[in-house]
Amino acid sequence: MQNAETLASSDYEKKNQDVVEVAKKEDSELDKFNKSEKVSNEELRVKGGINGQATAGGSSEAGLMSLAKNIQAKENELPGGLNRFTAFNDEFHHEKNPHSKHTEGLAMDFSLKDASKSSEASDYIKNQLIKSGMDEKDRKSTRLNSSH
Repeated sequence: MQNAETLASSDYEKKNQDVVEVAKKEDSELDKFNKSEKVSNEELRVKGGINGQATAGGSSEAGLMSLAKNIQAKENELPGGLNRFTAFNDEFHHEKNPHSKHTEGLAMDFSLKDASKSSEASDYIKNQLIKSGMDEKDRKSTRLNSSH
C-alpha cells in the first residue's frame, strides 16, 4: 500500500505531465503570437514618445516591453484596435500610486481605437498570456481607474 506522501507525489507528477502535454499542443499557436514581426522600442506608439511622460519613471522589464511590441505587431487581431500605450513606468504612478506595478516596470496601460471593445481586448490578451504559461486567475487591480 502506498503512503499519502507517495500518492501526493504521484498526483503531482501526473498533473505536471498533463501541463507539459497541453503546452506541447499549444506550442504552434504560441509561436504564431511570440514570433510576430519585430517592433523596436522607438516604433511603439507611446503617449509623449518612448522617452516621454509614459516612461519618465524609469525603465520597464524586458518581458513587458516584449508584450507591448507583440500587442502592437498584432494590433489588427486585438479587439478594438490599439490606439497607443499610455503608461509604463511613468511619473503619474510614482506620484499617485507608488506601490503600483508600474513603478516596478511590470505594468502598462494602453488605449483602444474603440474603447467599447475593452473587455474583448482584455480577454484576448489574457488568453495569449495563458497560452504562454502566465495565468493569474482573474486577478484584477483594485486601483483601476478607467478603461485603459
